[in-house]
Amino acid sequence: MQAQGAYTYGHSLDTPIGQLVGSDCAGAPGMDTGVSSNTRAYDYGPSCFEIRHNFHMSLLYHFPNLKSNGVTSKLLDGWWMGNIVALQTGLPFTPIPDRVDINTQNVAQGTVLTNAEGGAYMAATNFIPYDPKTVITGNPNQWFNPNMFDVQPMVPCPNNAALTCGTLGDASRGILRGPGLADWDFSVVKDTAIRQLGEAGSAEFRVEIFNILNHTNFGMPASATVFNGATSVLGACQQAPLPGVGQITTTATTSRQIQFALKLIF
Repeated sequence: MQAQGAYTYGHSLDTPIGQLVGSDCAGAPGMDTGVSSNTRAYDYGPSCFEIRHNFHMSLLYHFPNLKSNGVTSKLLDGWWMGNIVALQTGLPFTPIPDRVDINTQNVAQGTVLTNAEGGAYMAATNFIPYDPKTVITGNPNQWFNPNMFDVQPMVPCPNNAALTCGTLGDASRGILRGPGLADWDFSVVKDTAIRQLGEAGSAEFRVEIFNILNHTNFGMPASATVFNGATSVLGACQQAPLPGVGQITTTATTSRQIQFALKLIF
């Protein structure tokens, strides 16, 4: 038996990486661009390629052979199996537009609120406080709970109160994590000596099963745009999350696949 395993803990922090975003940040919503020229203050966070926990293991096992040269040994000897197991946590992504606000209170839909100018408006949906333990739902139809975030309201501009200006929320870059990955590839092999092919001649028959458990490994959410950022919205909780936010439409690996192979060695 031969086994090998490796575990890596990784923690990489950076600001948006500019021209390498296409290769390094593909599929990571909200991680490719910054929201301020002061990137250290507003855009510093986990790298878009950061995998926090990463475990890989391989195992080969050769079954014992019979001490015989008969037909039975031809059938039962030469069997061995191979395993490759990969487990890793998900990649970071950011709810957008710009920086949404982390909601801190329960606000029922229809609740009458007051904006900075004293005007009354109603909450657009049921908002709940942000909880890092439950914000990721695990549901591919809505991977995270958008009702735990809010869009920062427009406010009067400091230099011209007749105009409205947007403000950044307090949700940091890379605050959320996409799906992890779990994969087990298995193979069983039969080596049979064939002396007619030479002293070291043999036939190798292989059955290889990729993703033997048929585990679904989801891709990243197709969209992390929680709100449309309408400039007419003048109060917190006045805008409801967009439909379809957080939906996952791709997988990171294939479903179970089985292949057979026969190789002659001479």
